[in-house]
Amino acid sequence: MPARSGQPVRPLALAVAFASLVAGCGGGVLETEPAPPTAAASPAPADMAGRWALTATGATCAVNLAGGASPNEGAVRPEGGCPGNFYTTRKWTFENGALILRDHNGQPLAELRQIGPGRFEGQSTDARHVSLVR
Repeated sequence: MPARSGQPVRPLALAVAFASLVAGCGGGVLETEPAPPTAAASPAPADMAGRWALTATGATCAVNLAGGASPNEGAVRPEGGCPGNFYTTRKWTFENGALILRDHNGQPLAELRQIGPGRFEGQSTDARHVSLVR
């Protein structure tokens, strides 16, 4: 707030003017700062599209995997009778060298690693052994 001729500048007016200037400086993250780490997406090591056998907790069901918008993700359609929560599987992603099966809400159900051509093994989020085989 500028002082009128003959009137002193008040400390409160200076504080308000300073706060306005500081607030206008952006207060955001500088562009030179590195972005926080995120899950590294990488292409799947194999063509994932097709029918697979998913085994968990001693039971097996068929799931159909399809490609997606990128080579590291796609859709999953369980055929029925899948053990545990695997009947809710709707998506697969390949991140940091692992195949992640996700439910209809995008939550991980299992993390699997490729152990051979057409074969992935790993654990479900509740620590049960899971395999996915062509």
